[in-house]
Amino acid sequence: MGAIYLVIGILAGLVMAIGTALGGNADNAGAAIALLFFIVIVPVLYAIGGFLGGMVLAALYNFVAPKVGGLELELEPRGPQY
Repeated sequence: MGAIYLVIGILAGLVMAIGTALGGNADNAGAAIALLFFIVIVPVLYAIGGFLGGMVLAALYNFVAPKVGGLELELEPRGPQY
């Protein structure tokens, strides 16, 4: 789950960085720090948040599943078997 959020964070960070670069004073130090933040820090924070969120949801599922019966799937083959 963390890897998925890392990819989302990279895409979001790039969009934010492009917005910052096109938004005005891209030649000052504050804009450079913002670009670095959006390209490096945002994806890492997204990945950490996704990992922690996945851990919490997995723990919640493991706590609730025995009480309500869990998730049961019945699969049937489709088409001829070769």
